[in-house]
Amino acid sequence: MDLFDTDENFNKKIIKFKKEVERLFSYLFESISSEELSGSFKANTPPIDIYTTNDKLVIEVEIPGVLKDNIFIKIRENILILRWTLKPLSIEGEVRFLCMERRFGKFEKFMLLPFNPGNKNVKAFLDNGVLKIIFKVKDDKDLGLEIDIPVNYMPENN
Repeated sequence: MDLFDTDENFNKKIIKFKKEVERLFSYLFESISSEELSGSFKANTPPIDIYTTNDKLVIEVEIPGVLKDNIFIKIRENILILRWTLKPLSIEGEVRFLCMERRFGKFEKFMLLPFNPGNKNVKAFLDNGVLKIIFKVKDDKDLGLEIDIPVNYMPENN
């Protein structure tokens, strides 16, 4: 298959190349279940926003469909460790996917924070599929600190 005909525009070339890669990937890995496969996609990370206010550093992570009990947050020194599990919906009967872009399984993300947040300056909330982690900005030089952060649902008046 000639993927790069000279008379096609660049977008068509990319689309053609993507389809060919998907076809080969599907052919090579059709015997592996989607749950086993999804755990290996470490590059498949959710959208993340990180911003600051006058006294806070805020990280927002889109993880729709994940329950708060399936989220694990830890800070070791100034590294934020996020782990979560997304379980597939249970569908009765035999299913043949025509398109499957969502990933299920276990995921993790590591982020280097610009400071060590300390022991009592972190809160995490889950609201409509967005995990919001709020750090109070403080000059805390207590390196070596390791803390677990519980996740709560967002309070009604935020």
